[in-house]
Amino acid sequence: MIRSPNYCVSSNTPPLLPYPIVRPPSTPFSNGIRHNTFLNHRYRFCENQYILKPEEPKSHNFSKNALLTCTVKAYPKGKEYMFLTFLNSFEGFLSADIFLHASYLHPKFFIAMEGDIVDIQLRKKESKPFARIAFLKECSSRRTQIQYLEILTKLEKMAFEDNGNHNDSSVLRDALKYTCIWVNILNFEDIDINCVYRIMKMVVTISKQDFNAESLIKSNFRVILNTRAFRFSCGIFKKVFDPTNLEYETLIVDFLELIAKYAPYKHMLIMRIIDLIKPPAVTYHTILMAMSKPLRELSNMSINDFDWQELPSVVVQSELTGTIMESRKNLMEVPLGKGFKSVEMYYDTYVRLLREDCFCSLKKGISAYLSCNLDIRDMNVYRNVSFCGHSFNHDGFFILVAFNSLRKVKNWAASSALMYGNLLALSPKGDFTDCIWMTVAKRDLDLLKKGQVVLEFCDQDQSISDIFHLLLKLITANGKTVAVESPTYYKAYAPILKSLQSADIPSLPFQEELLSLKCINRAPSYINDESVINDKAVLLDSFIMESNVQKVCEFKESLLHSEKYVFDSYQRKALKQVLENRLAIIQGAPGCGKTFIGAKLVSLLLTIDTLPKRPIVVLTYKNHALDEFLKHLLNSGCQKLARIGSRCDDVDLEMITLGNIKHENPRIVYNNTDSIQTLLDHSSSQLSNTLDHLSSLSLIDEKVFVCNALSLPQLHTLINCAPCNEIKVSNNALRKFVGRNGRLNLQAVKKIFKHLCEKMSIFDAIEYHKNFSDTKVRRDPNHFLIINAIEIFNVIFEKWLPTDQEIDNITDQLNSADVLKEITAEKVDHIPDTVEEEEDEEEVERKLRERLAAAGKSSEMSLKFNMHKTSKSVQHKPFLLSPFSQKLIMQYSNVDFKKIKNLWTLTKWERYAMIQKYISETLDGISTNFTKDYEKFADHLRGKCDIESHNISQLLESKSVIGVTITGASIYKNLLNLLKPAIVLVEEAAEVLEPQIMAVLNSHVEHLILIGDHKQLRPKVTDFKFAQNYHFEKSMMERLIFGKYPYACLMTQNRMAPQISTYLKDMYPNIIDSKKVLEIKCLPFFQHHVYFWNHSYEEVTGRSHTNPKEAQLIVELARFIINQEFKPTSITILSAYLGQTALLRKLVKSDPTSIFGDFSPKSKNKIQVQTIDMFQGDENEIVIVSLVRSNNFKKIGFLHNINRRVVAQSRAKRCVIFVGNASTLCSSTVWTSLIDEMNAKALVNDYIEFNCKIHQDIKIKIHNIFDFYPNFCKVKCDFIYQHCEHLCPRFCQPYHIHEKCELKFQFVLSDRCDHLRERYCYESEDNIICTRTCNQSYFDCHHVCKKDCEPRHSHLQFECSSKIRFNCKKCGGALYRECSKNESYENCTGSRDIKCRKCERYGPISCSSPDNQYKCHLPCQLKLSPCGHKCAKLCFQECSPNECVDCENLRLAEAEAAKNSEQKFIEDELKRQLLNIQRSSKKMYRVDLSQNEDAAEFLKVKDIVVRYVQPEHNWYPFVRKVEKIHNPFLRAEFIKSQLDLNSFNTDLKFHGTSKEAIDSIVKFGFRLPSNSGMYGKGIYLASDSSKSAQKIYTKGDNQLLLCEVGLGRSKTVNHACNYMTGKQLMHEGYDSLFAKRGTKATGGVLFDEFIVYNPFQVYPLYVIHYACKQKCKIPYHVKRAKEFTKRQLTFERKSPIGDKYQFLYQVAAAQFLLLKSRRGLTVELDKIFYYENPDLVDKFKKKKAEFKKLFGKSQYADEILAFHRTPHSGCVDGLMKNNFDNR
Repeated sequence: MIRSPNYCVSSNTPPLLPYPIVRPPSTPFSNGIRHNTFLNHRYRFCENQYILKPEEPKSHNFSKNALLTCTVKAYPKGKEYMFLTFLNSFEGFLSADIFLHASYLHPKFFIAMEGDIVDIQLRKKESKPFARIAFLKECSSRRTQIQYLEILTKLEKMAFEDNGNHNDSSVLRDALKYTCIWVNILNFEDIDINCVYRIMKMVVTISKQDFNAESLIKSNFRVILNTRAFRFSCGIFKKVFDPTNLEYETLIVDFLELIAKYAPYKHMLIMRIIDLIKPPAVTYHTILMAMSKPLRELSNMSINDFDWQELPSVVVQSELTGTIMESRKNLMEVPLGKGFKSVEMYYDTYVRLLREDCFCSLKKGISAYLSCNLDIRDMNVYRNVSFCGHSFNHDGFFILVAFNSLRKVKNWAASSALMYGNLLALSPKGDFTDCIWMTVAKRDLDLLKKGQVVLEFCDQDQSISDIFHLLLKLITANGKTVAVESPTYYKAYAPILKSLQSADIPSLPFQEELLSLKCINRAPSYINDESVINDKAVLLDSFIMESNVQKVCEFKESLLHSEKYVFDSYQRKALKQVLENRLAIIQGAPGCGKTFIGAKLVSLLLTIDTLPKRPIVVLTYKNHALDEFLKHLLNSGCQKLARIGSRCDDVDLEMITLGNIKHENPRIVYNNTDSIQTLLDHSSSQLSNTLDHLSSLSLIDEKVFVCNALSLPQLHTLINCAPCNEIKVSNNALRKFVGRNGRLNLQAVKKIFKHLCEKMSIFDAIEYHKNFSDTKVRRDPNHFLIINAIEIFNVIFEKWLPTDQEIDNITDQLNSADVLKEITAEKVDHIPDTVEEEEDEEEVERKLRERLAAAGKSSEMSLKFNMHKTSKSVQHKPFLLSPFSQKLIMQYSNVDFKKIKNLWTLTKWERYAMIQKYISETLDGISTNFTKDYEKFADHLRGKCDIESHNISQLLESKSVIGVTITGASIYKNLLNLLKPAIVLVEEAAEVLEPQIMAVLNSHVEHLILIGDHKQLRPKVTDFKFAQNYHFEKSMMERLIFGKYPYACLMTQNRMAPQISTYLKDMYPNIIDSKKVLEIKCLPFFQHHVYFWNHSYEEVTGRSHTNPKEAQLIVELARFIINQEFKPTSITILSAYLGQTALLRKLVKSDPTSIFGDFSPKSKNKIQVQTIDMFQGDENEIVIVSLVRSNNFKKIGFLHNINRRVVAQSRAKRCVIFVGNASTLCSSTVWTSLIDEMNAKALVNDYIEFNCKIHQDIKIKIHNIFDFYPNFCKVKCDFIYQHCEHLCPRFCQPYHIHEKCELKFQFVLSDRCDHLRERYCYESEDNIICTRTCNQSYFDCHHVCKKDCEPRHSHLQFECSSKIRFNCKKCGGALYRECSKNESYENCTGSRDIKCRKCERYGPISCSSPDNQYKCHLPCQLKLSPCGHKCAKLCFQECSPNECVDCENLRLAEAEAAKNSEQKFIEDELKRQLLNIQRSSKKMYRVDLSQNEDAAEFLKVKDIVVRYVQPEHNWYPFVRKVEKIHNPFLRAEFIKSQLDLNSFNTDLKFHGTSKEAIDSIVKFGFRLPSNSGMYGKGIYLASDSSKSAQKIYTKGDNQLLLCEVGLGRSKTVNHACNYMTGKQLMHEGYDSLFAKRGTKATGGVLFDEFIVYNPFQVYPLYVIHYACKQKCKIPYHVKRAKEFTKRQLTFERKSPIGDKYQFLYQVAAAQFLLLKSRRGLTVELDKIFYYENPDLVDKFKKKKAEFKKLFGKSQYADEILAFHRTPHSGCVDGLMKNNFDNR
């Protein structure tokens, strides 16, 4: 058959007419697609998916092959023919019947009956039509189960018995096409189990036949699985898969394997069957293997193919590529006014709707992104997402990723992006065909500022098998991954979906009420006729002593008639209904005490004696509502409370939070978790090591690849067939293998490898070279042969490898999605920077705290990450795993690279594919280990969580009430299941989605109480239009009420002033006011309780609507009210829009007067600014409502929602003020009724009118912000102060407080002074101090007193402080003294001239200074002797002939000239030596100094060796031989380096290496190593011979090099720097590196090291042959002193050879550095003193001799060096003289 989108054509018949394709009119099931679905796609008509129907009207001249739909009109009994009639009337066949012979009916085994629908091909013989062939479409609904069994029997007879017990697969294959038969059979409620087995046998039989029917089996098999018989909610399911039916055991296992193969998405069904039959391990493994491949293709399946229980927890690929309508085909509306047909339909509807609500925003955003139409404000996009690190802890597995946000975020604290729990889709390719689904695990602002975020896999249980490959994808994407973020709180949706999909359907409680909307008037099962209740909790205070324990039935009667209860009449009826119905609803208008009655109800239920000993669960939508409810319970005396969640706004409730309960009972919570915690730590450590290895991306290098991936013949051809004429070599060491053109010489290459192969294999040579590179050189005579050969091989192999540029080109061609990404990026990039809109920081913080609280998480969660090593450290790009490796490998899947002899024949693509294939195979092994380890980790983690949940449930079982938000309940679903609550009370039930309540209900719930108001705000949904179309936004409470389910209604409101509640009559016509609210008065400056302040300020439209001018108006209005003696906490500002709320908050916070309160995080003394939605359930004295919308288009958005209007106008107790544009709002009937009614009472104006609180007739009208005039009342206040009866002198406005009378009075206290004084009325005269000037005259001097009048004082002359002038007798300067004091010249600040006694010149001196302190600062005039130069000092300074400046300058000039002359001489001498060397024809030779006549040089070298021995190294040599090296070539290069350095000072340093290396160095000089050491790739030299003589360097050859080194200018370092190179050092201005001794604690060395990076700076001068002696206690004899002496030792680099004190210094310093490094001391070496005491030495020798006799030659007789700490330095000399003798 040839498929076409519009019609079907058969290859062996004439073309069919192109009739449009339609669905059968009433097929109940067809390929998993519902009956009301219309598709434009077409499968083969023989599969009975679609039928052809002619367009009307049509001529009756149909083609003979046209397919028409008919129904069987008559089938005469016992006849082989039947009559058909058209399903729809067509012209020309209005009354004609169609004849059909039974032999033409397909299928052949089918027994037709009246009512069956068939497709026919029509033929016309003369005037009578007849059907040539007919295909069954639909079975008659009148057919019984017995008739179906007859069909089944006939089929089995045809298939099995007629062919000699051989299966006739063709018959079965044709039978399988007609799914309508099997669907009808398997959907019978009372189907026989044997019938199911018979159908299963047919399906299994067909699947085992060898014919091409797999697609047919797959499509129809999925339809069969959707039937009733295979739903585990039905009773037949357990019977079919009963493990005791041994007869059908093989059939069941075969059928199970078919499910795994053709319907892997039915994982829930598979797991249920496995749980029932418990197959053997082999079968279980086969099932998993059968599922593995289809599961990987699962993302490409249509979402409509999934059963509701099998829906994936993330978005599948078809949802991203298809249209929204296609993905919503299986969605069903929530039926309003009628119930659900079945429990399964109930779950199906809500699971699909909840899932769509979770993902709809994300799907729309990704679709827009892929089509280049994304508005970046609709969805956050992140580029360059890269893997940074990983962490394992007791909470799970977390990864750290870096990102670049496409939307610029300046303040992360004010951005809801990357909020905890948000879902992210990461696409390494960038086209979202390879999504990695993760959620934000931690919101760390410090990390976000760095562009990093912590993520976790969204469902770790289902990602175990793929997590390795997902991580590998992310790592190998090399930062090219694109991520998008869904704003939905996925962490709240996922547990609900999982809970509903795994629910035990038959055990759903309250099925009659929820599905059929029937009120069965059945009391909860725990209340019976004998149940007893205590009414104390609901009595009025005056009746508290009359509390009574009575039967529940008696209490219900007294409840309605007695007046002793705290309830009004409506509340009593509600309480009675709760006690009489297992599902009870209480609906109440605003302010009617819903929380009050809920708390009282819980207190009352707890007193019932038959109540199960399980806690009552209270659910609320918001944290604040939960806190209020629990506070009511605490106040009523209920103490056994618990609050699940980590956050509580109220301090009183902090002690009952789950976090605090766990903190107080750690032993119970973590009981039995120690062993599993150990296992968890072990498995996490193993996983961490694997990921460290993986994330480094350096799994292999070229040597590993060559040794493991290539065969020996391939290696030989790689060398022998190499294009040597194309390989250029720059390594001087290989110059003898290079031709004149600078390329490799092929003959020389073949010769050396031939020689090598005679000695060893190439693989062994590579391994040898690898160890050599690691400074592990073997003692091998073939060393240089191997090194040269492998160096040549490396050059050849490098040529064979594809270059980085070639790899980039290959990758670009493989990455077919690049074009898409570039287009998308270009489109998004052109969005201006202004798209960044800062959100409200307080709102973001609130949202984050609520999410963390619900999840029981802390923002302080500590995570330690193992950081990822970037690929920059990898040397060869070909050995990095490519993100497109699988695509490349698939292209060359038919190529067996191991069989290719000549690898040079491979193209660059093939070479790269060969490498990638080897890496992929290596990773497969790692993947297996990782998967096993991760499974263990996940199992241990689940086990630990299960144990802790069980322990916590034991803690909570003792509680009476457990409170939790609805989000927290979904997250803690498992814990609630363990608690098995009998009663669930839902506060704010009208704000909760029905699936959220469904997820909490289980079979143990006996009583469900819903309290709320469906006329206020409905549940929040992601896509409002979608939810509205499917009625998904209707809560369970509203749906039941809409379906006429009886409920109790509260109508007595206790909150609002009557004038406010009046305007709620349109929604609550029966609302009444309690006596309490009748006493509420208007605000003193208002005449009414309700106002509508109309304005025409235009709104500003953005992502959220704002109205800045309206916001300013409201802020000034609030300021005015606060100025009228109102606290900021009594005012709430509400807005319907987040943007306006954020703007209002910003305005009140930034107010400089701080009049609106304290806005610190924990302060509550502030004005409240909230959205209307968030303030539902709260109340305040004054509420100002910002309506925002004001435009010419009369658009008001979601202000059309009357529920939101009800909330806004019902929050205030005393006054509500609407501020908005009445004209715009009146475009909606929601607001028209309210505004018209207010307008009729003159409450709608373009101004707001205030009156004076005292003078009611004085008013002010405020039209705009400039009219807020605080002094609008100019009448005197005239307030009479009670204590003085004075009138307040101020104006009435602005408002002021009358605490103290502020009138001022003047008075004179004659007994104190005659000055006029002033005081306030409230002040006492005695407390007023006179602050005027005294002005009285002193008695003796008659000066005027200038002191303050008070405190009182005398006027005698000795107290007079007046200033009197007089002149200094020495200098004549003016001085001042107080009148009461004598003249004094000591403090004279003037100056006078004085004569210098030395030079007889005059100079100034301070008047108060004595003459002998004078210092002449004039230049000295004396001449120095004997030079005669003039003294350069000042006159007062002492002249010294030794400090003549002129003489010193002459000496410096002469020294500089001598130095330059010396350097010139050395330079000339070096040049002369260089010239002589170049002219000389001598070759390298060695001279044995020990055999030479000049033994002085031998002794000199020997002394240098033994002098620089450190005891720490435990090396005591005996120098046997010293060879001096004469190498003209190296000497010339050394001299050249000295000339280049312009430094002619050289030093002798030691270098330790093996004998072979010494021989090479002596001949060819030093060469830089291939691997970096502590200080980079340099030549390491030591000052100490013992350090260089360590076996790790010399390999035990007992030879040492003493080299002449040109150090030049050395850079001193105290830590390792393995990055250092010669170029970098030269750039810093240095010639060598000096590693200072004693720096091991800071990462340095214990003893000196010198490193040079130019091999020619070091000349090998001597080869020292030595033998090691046994350890000696005093290595070298020191001449003994005759008396006690003390000497300070110092270190000198140029000290004489054999200096004993230098040796002793080195011994002491070495021991100190050893102690410092071992103990980690931070002290530094300051001074070393050496003491000699002959008496103590003699005593020590005697004691030593005693030990020798006692212990012989054992170690106990040996002395050691040790440290002793003294209290202070003063006692050291005494110890050294007298030893430790106490006497």
